[in-house]
This record gives sequence, structure tokens and C-alpha cells, in this order.
Amino acid sequence: TMEHTYLRYECADSFGLATSSASSRAPQSNAILSFLGSSRQKLPTLLTTSGSYVVGWNTKTCQQVLKLAHRETLTGGVGTGRALNSDEIVCLDATVLEEGSGKVATGWVDGVIRIFDLTPEEVQRPKHGLIHSLIFDHEDEDFVQREPLALNGHGDSPVRTLCFEPTQSSSRLASGGSDGSVVLWDIVAETGIFRLLGHRGGITDITFLRIPGMDALITSSLDGLVKVWDLEAQCCTQTIASHRGEVLSATCQNIRASTDEDDRWRLVTGGSDGQVRVWSVEKKHVDSMEQDDEEGRNSEKDNVCRLIGQLALPENVAKSSQKVMTIRYHPSGRYVGVLRADSKNIDVYMIRNMTETNKKRRRRLKRR
Repeated sequence: TMEHTYLRYECADSFGLATSSASSRAPQSNAILSFLGSSRQKLPTLLTTSGSYVVGWNTKTCQQVLKLAHRETLTGGVGTGRALNSDEIVCLDATVLEEGSGKVATGWVDGVIRIFDLTPEEVQRPKHGLIHSLIFDHEDEDFVQREPLALNGHGDSPVRTLCFEPTQSSSRLASGGSDGSVVLWDIVAETGIFRLLGHRGGITDITFLRIPGMDALITSSLDGLVKVWDLEAQCCTQTIASHRGEVLSATCQNIRASTDEDDRWRLVTGGSDGQVRVWSVEKKHVDSMEQDDEEGRNSEKDNVCRLIGQLALPENVAKSSQKVMTIRYHPSGRYVGVLRADSKNIDVYMIRNMTETNKKRRRRLKRR
């Protein structure tokens, strides 16, 4: 086929597409939605991937209030017929810094990570229009001429997932590619810190884990494995191979209900086998590890994640073996939602706190 280029007209805008998840070029990704806003903001902006744009939606009026795009400088820009929309956005993640400014990281089909910077005014009151595009805003031309930060670390492999470090500084960003590589970035220094190799399939999910005594990263992959990486030692400390098939989603959250309770980190994984497994995440104390080494034991006690059960389907729902596509926690850690393939429902599970758990345990003992 011959590719026709019309030099007289340039692609300036596209509309009518709310979100895009996969196409002939872009692989399936779980990170196509993200909220942009601080915890004190009542109505954060919902960001979605929309072809070559990031579209922001007002969650109350359901109207578009923000668009993010970029110039096509590598192909010559204006006059080439490929000024915009030459590639697709596969995944995104957003964070709000301590001073109120925002950062939106986008992973593209061409393997490039582009990070857009937003001012505090743009985060709080996003205006309708294009940012980082060819359309100029007559009020402030600099508002649309800024170029995003481009990070190249995955070659030509599409970036499947992104995750900002959940801290107020958010200086680190983790990315996973279709080639199975995981890259940790320092977005302040605008450089890669190191690369983690070990997966043989595309990365489907990434989550940071900060527990006492350990700075870790949890990744899931199409090779059926979930890996726990020690970021200080830059190595894999545990490999979970319990799922029979691809692992499509993995998320970790501290589910303690109040500051009076101890930390309770729970990892939830799901994949093509239809099972949703729950893991207790806890760093083993150094003194107990040394004791086991002295006794010459080589057991699973050294593992950070320990299987504690599975999430069963609700009683009023027919049993299904449909693969689990996405699992996400509520920010409070009180609820967890599970989305299955070809399903019209989202299963939402409520997590009991320690008081409710002890009350239910006492009721079961009385019935005996």
C-alpha cells in the first residue's frame, strides 16, 4: 500500500473518542484511567487515554475540560502531514506534588514516555482547550507551546503500564514494557536509575511497596509470574508462580482502618485463570532470618508475600471462569473492585477492619 501525505492540511484536533484501550498497534493496558487532583479536591479531573491525546473530564458535568497532546518534532512537525496523531497512548498515570502542581506520565506505542507538567491553576481549574498542541491559545501562547519531557528506555517496545511513587515528592516513576523490562526513572534528574530484567512476557501491572525495612516494587506479567523487587539491592526477592496462566492485574494497599491499628498490607492478583488471590505482605525481621540461616532451614518463611486466601464470587452471581482484567483498591483501602472480561458488572468487596473481624470470629465460635 502507498501512504499518501497531504502537505496543505495538518491534523489539529480529534473529538468524539472518550477513551481507547487497545488497537492493532496498541496492546491492552490496565492503566488507561487516572484521577488528577489532590486529596482535598472534591471533584478531581478524570484523565483517559484517547488515541494520541489525554482527555480530562469533569466528573460532575461529564464535560471535557482538558486535553494533552504534543508536537511531532521527530518527523518534521508542521508541513509534513504528520503534525499530530502519528502514535497512540497506551497507558498513563498522574500525580499531584506537594506544591500543587501536577505531572501526567504517558506511555506510547513507540516506546517513549512523555511527561506533561501542569501548574496548580491548571490542576484546580482546568480550562477547555488543547495543551502541548499546535492550536494556540490567544490569551497565553506559552500555555500551549511547552513540550513534554521525553524518556527513552524501552526501545521500540510499547510501554504497557506506568506508576508514580505514591509520595508527596513523587520523584520516581516505574514503567513496564511489552518486552518484559521494568525501568525505574528519576523524573527530577530526567534520567533512568536502573533496569530490572526477569520477566519473559509483557508487564501488565506495577505497584510500589513501602513497608518498614524494605523499599520494593511488585510487578505482574503475561508470563504468569508476579515478582517482588528490592529496589535497594536491585534484585528480585520473590517470584510468585501460583496462577495458571497470564497474570493481568496486581495491586497492593495498606488496609488498616485507623492509625491505632498495625499496618496490614494486602496484595491482590488476578489473571486468565479467573482466580483472585489475596496475599499478606510483611517484611521478615532480620533476627528471625539470621536464626533460620543458623539452623540451615530453606523454607518459604523468607518470602515477603504469603497466600492467605481467594476472593469468591458473590452468591447471587453465577460461577464464572472469565479472566480477571483489572483489580483496584479504593484509596481508603476499605474496598476493592474486580473487573472480569466480557462482564457487565464490577464486583466490589468490602474489607473488614480488625474490630469487625474479631466480632465475626466470636460469632462463629458461638455457633460451634
